[in-house]
Amino acid sequence: MAGNYRIYYSYRNEEHSIEQWLNTNNPTIGYGEVMEAVMKEAPDSVGVTIIRLVDLEQDGRPTLFDEFRIIDSNGVIYGLIFKKIAHDGWFYLPDYTDFGRRPGKHISNDSFSIAGAAGYTIPNKGDFPALATIDWDRLSVTCNGEEFYLVPWSPSP
Repeated sequence: MAGNYRIYYSYRNEEHSIEQWLNTNNPTIGYGEVMEAVMKEAPDSVGVTIIRLVDLEQDGRPTLFDEFRIIDSNGVIYGLIFKKIAHDGWFYLPDYTDFGRRPGKHISNDSFSIAGAAGYTIPNKGDFPALATIDWDRLSVTCNGEEFYLVPWSPSP
């Protein structure tokens, strides 16, 4: 639905962001209105990469959905964080395909251990399990010096 979004983009190896009202349902980084907003902000004659969009509430804070996949910049999934009905706080599930049973480990103080990539073979698998920290303002997770994104997700079709 139309709404306010934070658009993360980069040029000259530096990340930038803008907040922009978008008049579309479920915009993506390739949507014309997103590209237009970024191009108005970026200097002329520079190559710009749009990284991601974050849906914002009326107060300018990111919208907190009930489920988020943890995804790196290459699209590799590192699990799921979610809210459980009748439980306080957030939970981490390493294998998001096991979501139906709703197992998961409680996340304390926005920190938890990421087991590794769910269903992927990754070259740095020896770096896992590893401590991860949630940044709710950026809707991201920092782990092993990298930023993974919290992307809204629903197990329903």
